[in-house]
Amino acid sequence: MPLLGILERLDSSDSFRRLAEGVAAGSREQSVQGLSGASSALVVAGLAAGASRPVLVVLEGAERAEEAAVNLRAFFPGEVHLFPRWEILPTDRSEPHTDILAERLSVLDRLSGGKSPAVSGLIVVAPIQALLPLTVSRQWLRDQTLCLRTGEQAD
Repeated sequence: MPLLGILERLDSSDSFRRLAEGVAAGSREQSVQGLSGASSALVVAGLAAGASRPVLVVLEGAERAEEAAVNLRAFFPGEVHLFPRWEILPTDRSEPHTDILAERLSVLDRLSGGKSPAVSGLIVVAPIQALLPLTVSRQWLRDQTLCLRTGEQAD
């Protein structure tokens, strides 16, 4: 459960408001200094809370991405998803683990609006290694998705 009230206190900071205004205006460069520990997650959560579209947080490794996702869940009232990297090398002949495949497809489905059309209030955290390989297109994902309700059968 997110820490109640902390985002409102962050929003009252002049420095944070200037940062948020710059991001909202599309400024290509913003600088934040002096953050340590979970404070960077707090700033990202504050920026994402005011965003009208999903926010992607890219980090240098899987462990840092997992830690950031945990920290973001403490501050952000919306959805936080981890987009995992493949656990195999491109040269491996083995198949990726089904849990990783399922999680990646779930995040892509959520981003495409598969479960619900509104995707604001959503943060996706990914290690850079998860974003380097090609992913499936939005149309392919829609074409390959079969939704069943209780009592329905598939052929």
